[in-house]
Order: sequence, then C-alpha cells, then structure tokens
Amino acid sequence: MLGLLATGAIVLGAAGVVDADALCDAALRDSCGTDAAKRHSPFASQPCAVCAGQLQRQLKLAGCSHADIAAYCASGSGTPSPTVTVAPGVQMPIIGLGAAHFGSSTTQIVQDWIKMGGRAIDTSADYGSGQHSAERLTGVAIKQSGIAREELFLTSKIPQTELGYNSTLAVAAASLEAMDVAYLDLLLIHWPGVVGRPTADPVASRAETWRALELLHQQKKVKAIGVSNFMPVHLHELYKTAIVSPAVNQFEYHIGLIDTELLDLCEAHNITVTAYAPLGVGKVLNDAAVNQVATAHGKTAAQVAIKWLVQRGAVTIPGANTPQYMAEDLDVFSWSLSDEEMATLNALTSPGRSYNDPHRIP
Repeated sequence: MLGLLATGAIVLGAAGVVDADALCDAALRDSCGTDAAKRHSPFASQPCAVCAGQLQRQLKLAGCSHADIAAYCASGSGTPSPTVTVAPGVQMPIIGLGAAHFGSSTTQIVQDWIKMGGRAIDTSADYGSGQHSAERLTGVAIKQSGIAREELFLTSKIPQTELGYNSTLAVAAASLEAMDVAYLDLLLIHWPGVVGRPTADPVASRAETWRALELLHQQKKVKAIGVSNFMPVHLHELYKTAIVSPAVNQFEYHIGLIDTELLDLCEAHNITVTAYAPLGVGKVLNDAAVNQVATAHGKTAAQVAIKWLVQRGAVTIPGANTPQYMAEDLDVFSWSLSDEEMATLNALTSPGRSYNDPHRIP
C-alpha cells in the first residue's frame, strides 16, 4: 500500500509499506494545520486519532485500492480514539460505543465498531433481551475480532435490581463469564436507586455495592470502578464510606442539559465524566443553532454534539449502529469549535432531560 499525501510526499516504512505513524504525522501537519497539536495537546501523542478522517481521505487520494484502505482501517490503525487517564495506569478512550439498544444485532455492530478502530465498548448486565444477553453477544464479537484483549476498554454495570454486596460479586462474575474475559476495565453502579425491593435502603445498598466493587478492584478483576447517574447527594453520601474514589461518573449530558453543580463536583474530585445520550435521544440534531454550526464546519449535527462534549472535557458513548456513523463519531479530533460557537451551544436549554431524573433518588 502506497501512501502519497496531497503534498506529494511518500511515507514508507519497513519493507516498503506505509509507516502509519509517519503518515499520521504528515496528515497532522498537512491537513490539520500547524497549530492542531497545540490546540489538542492532550492528544498530540496520538496523531492517528487527531487526523483520522483526513487520513482515510488521503489514503484514497494516494491511489490506494479499496482493499488496502479496508485492511488499513480494519487494522485499527486509522481511527483510534484518544484516551484519558481515569485511574493510575488506566487509559479510557474518549469516544466509546454505547451498546444499550442493539438487541440481536449487538455482535455485528460491535464487530463493525472494532473494525472502524473503536476500542471502548460500554455494556451492562441488564442490556439486551435477558440477563447478560448483550454481554454475551459482545463477547462473541470480541473473540471474532482477533483484537488482543488489552487493546480494548470494556465497561459494564451492576443493575439497580442487584445492588448489595453478595449480589454485586455474583453479577460481576457472571459478566466476566458472559464476555469470556479475565477482567473488566471499568465497572459501574448503574443507578443510585434500588429497583424491585421496596424496603431496601438505597444509601446502605449503594455503600454495600461499592464495598464489593472495591474488593473486585483489589482482586484486579476490574481495573477501575465508578458510578452512573449519581448526583451530588449520592456522591457526597458515598464518600462517607468509600475507600476508593469513583474513577468515572456516567450520566445523561448533552447540548441543552448541563448540570453545573454535578460537573463541578466531579472535577473537584477528579472524577472523569462520561456522557450518555450525547444526541439527546436525537433531539439535539433538530436544533437550528447546532445545524448552523455543523454547516459552517462541513460536519453533521451529531459530530457537533459530540465535539461539544469532547471540547468540554467529557468522554462520550454514542450508540452508532452503522460504520458511517461510527466513522463520523471518531472524526471529531481534527477540528475545533470556536469560543463563540461553544458559548452559543452552552447557552441552549433545550431539549433538556430525556431519561429518568436521578435527582429524585434519595
């Protein structure tokens, strides 16, 4: 495969094949602009991710065959996401795949995601048609991908029906078995409330669940532990008994829904924010201001919504179900929203919350 950039430079590595790092470096210089690395300094060591979209286009311009391009992208070299440190030695990709709603198509969609260079997969014990269903289908995709386990970042969750010490340990063991892996990169408490046990104390249940997660972390069955949908009251309560601080808090966060108090608290405690429903269940895509910004950049409204989150420092897990959407989700590091555009998007108050409000949970 020959890499001929728009500048006419040929970037070859050993045995005459494309040197991916050098090609990405050249793409960074020639396509992203000389200031791109400075603007995205946390990602400067990963130019492949910074210039993923431009890189694939330049491969096409270079006269590479369709098979060559497909092989390059399937190798994972073309579109990995940059990462953020969520715990000592634990690097989490900034863009992941939210695998909540794929049903029987989960295996194929996860396979597509991995082929497109995606490495983070967010699932849960209660996703799919039955207990651990989506995890099993995800495990099949992982095994068939041929990608080494250590190259992937797997997140799962303890369902709100299973909060408690012993039940958490049992669910975690079943999740590992379902995905046929030795460890999870991240395990979260899915919801602060207890469902199905009306007499259960949610505060005590969360504390016991967290104690079990701390044990799993100590046993190295999970690399990092965190929470989902925890609001300030839940975090303050958890800190009264926790030994290990949550590495991640995953909650609904998108244009038109900014919980400043929660974001400030997460920042103060060095908790990485993961935004689910980054498109507001599709409602953000209909906003006139979002579409105006998208047109100005030659991007889609979805890309603007994801870029807005990334530029605000969040990890996000869109539920892309086609290779095209996946490629768009990963292609948000080669361009920036201006301060004025960010201010315009920050000021939007619609569509608001789409899912249940966790503030209501005591």
